[in-house]
Amino acid sequence: TLAVAYSLPETGARFAINAQPDGSGAWTRYTVEAGDFKAISLAVVGDKPAVAYISEDGATVRFAINTANDGSGAWNANTVESVPAAAFNAVSLAEIDGRPAIAYTKGHGFLLRFAINELADGSESWDLVSVGAPHFSGAVCLRSIGGLPSIAALNTLSFDLRFLQNSAADATGEWMEELVDNVDSVGWGCSLAEVAGKPAISYGDGTNGDLKFARKP
Repeated sequence: TLAVAYSLPETGARFAINAQPDGSGAWTRYTVEAGDFKAISLAVVGDKPAVAYISEDGATVRFAINTANDGSGAWNANTVESVPAAAFNAVSLAEIDGRPAIAYTKGHGFLLRFAINELADGSESWDLVSVGAPHFSGAVCLRSIGGLPSIAALNTLSFDLRFLQNSAADATGEWMEELVDNVDSVGWGCSLAEVAGKPAISYGDGTNGDLKFARKP
């Protein structure tokens, strides 16, 4: 099934699903939450569509999950973290250890944050930690690689690409940080996936206007 999440000033956080797998059918649109939001990320968590998104003022990270597999049910939303003047920026949602997990950046302090809920439906409290050194405020992508929580992120102090991975499937282990690429200004719009069992990242080179690809040997 093809689905997208997006935000509009007039209608807030939105979810749309197409009637056809190839996107050629009619789109059905739903409002996740009214309000002004910016960055938004869509994932399937426990076979249900779920979104993470940030308030327009950058002070609040929100999470919502639908009660139906096709997004036609009720959207249950809650706050992940709220800090005045935090300047929360990029956000990425994924299912980690069968639960919703979110990576996002906090411009105030250049922090990379990781949050995971105690329950599969995201209705309980969020466990929050800062990951890696304080040099993140841009693009971020969270995925499960080899069964381990993994993040690709743009280091916005030296404009290089970093890869971070937790040693435990439930994210209770140690976070290790690696430098992926530091040639020119790189890491923009990074996207992380598992390819042949290894982490692989596509990302932009802001200096040369190139699209780059890196895969761990």
